[in-house]
Amino acid sequence: MVDRRASPIGIAIMVVIYWGALLYWLRGDLFDGSADEQTRALKMFLVSFLYVGYVMWATMRDLPDNIREIPFIGKSLKGLIWLIFVLALAYWGRQWLSRAWPTLVPSQADSTHYHVWLTSTPA
Repeated sequence: MVDRRASPIGIAIMVVIYWGALLYWLRGDLFDGSADEQTRALKMFLVSFLYVGYVMWATMRDLPDNIREIPFIGKSLKGLIWLIFVLALAYWGRQWLSRAWPTLVPSQADSTHYHVWLTSTPA
């Protein structure tokens, strides 16, 4: 069996690409935005560490045998945790989007406006 180890150069390149791209994407909010935008961008940046940490843990470690042998749950537990994490991030992102761009994600208060607009006849 070949002894496989992580390549430090490969890890460094991936870190620079991933967090460099995230920092580039959030640079306007982090450095030039208002206090609310800076807080939101910093939260997004910090959550990325949790996400990457979980993905690294899940791919590098096996579950204990007693958990892995549970029917229907054991083999898919890591995937289910990842899915819950991603769905929670999507829900959080939707909340963020509805505050940042109210016209992009209409709220319940705006639903009557869209209903009237869609059902009205042109003059």
